[in-house]
Order: sequence, then C-alpha cells, then structure tokens
Amino acid sequence: MDANENTSRTLTQISAVLQIAHRDEIDALHDALLKDEANKAIFKATASWAKTAEIEKAVVGGKTASRATLYRRLDDLADRALLERRKAGNTTEYRNSGLV
Repeated sequence: MDANENTSRTLTQISAVLQIAHRDEIDALHDALLKDEANKAIFKATASWAKTAEIEKAVVGGKTASRATLYRRLDDLADRALLERRKAGNTTEYRNSGLV
C-alpha cells in the first residue's frame, strides 16, 4: 500500500468514527433540514453535480423558495460542508456532500 492509499484509508476511518460518534446530532440536523421544502428541493437537485441554473429551476421554478433565499441557502449549506461547491467555467456547481 502506497502513502496515498494509506492516507486515504486513515482519513476514511477517521470520518467513519466521527460519523458514528455524532450520529444523533447528524440525524437531528438531517431531520431539521428536510422539514423545509426548499432544502429538500436543493438536496434532491444536488444528488450529483448540478449547475446553479439547474438548482434554481428546481427550487425557484418549483416555487419552494425565492431566488434570494436559494442563494442564501446554497452559501450556508456549502459553508457548513453539507454541499460541495466547485467552479465550472463561468458557473458554479454543487453536489450533496453526503454528510446528512
């Protein structure tokens, strides 16, 4: 096993231990977030990498939140590592991090 594989394995184990140790808090956060229809739509739209426009269509077009609310939520969820964010050309893409 090379150093990268060993490091990856160790980080995966640390992540698993933390998720086990904090399962109740993670479950409570999951339940609280998904009580909100806008959050549900965001997480559904970001099951795989999705462009901001695609998420906007699902959330704002689906009338679950305003455009301003969507952008606040995307920032908040990404800042909390609940969504991954990456630049793709002149747009941004988001993906559910899988934490909740």
